[in-house]
Amino acid sequence: MSVLYPSLSNTTFPNTIQSFVTFLNITPTDASLIQKYQLAVQSGNMEEAENIFGQIQNGNQKIIDATKLNTLVDTTVALENFFKTDVFPYIDVKQNEWQNIIFAIFLIGLGLILNVITDVCQEKFCFNIC
Repeated sequence: MSVLYPSLSNTTFPNTIQSFVTFLNITPTDASLIQKYQLAVQSGNMEEAENIFGQIQNGNQKIIDATKLNTLVDTTVALENFFKTDVFPYIDVKQNEWQNIIFAIFLIGLGLILNVITDVCQEKFCFNIC
């Protein structure tokens, strides 16, 4: 469960990196077992379905179920929330900080230019502003 987003019970993001099942394609050997598995589920014989499922090599990586899909959905929502509530505001703060720094540099540059202009004017026209 996500600590930051407790309503998203099927993910651990952003507190930890969410792990996902790496899926595999079914093989010709798997096909008949998967067909038997489906028939057992359709007939409501969940015990037999579990036994057949256990015979499918790497079966957890070949069958998509609600838990895997819900993990994917909750992680996607957590990622969206994270960007909306944490990353975008952070970027806004940093952009404002940089704008202030750029403005300060502009003012320093403007001050230097005014000093040069004042010096040139004093030399050319002998103005003494003191």
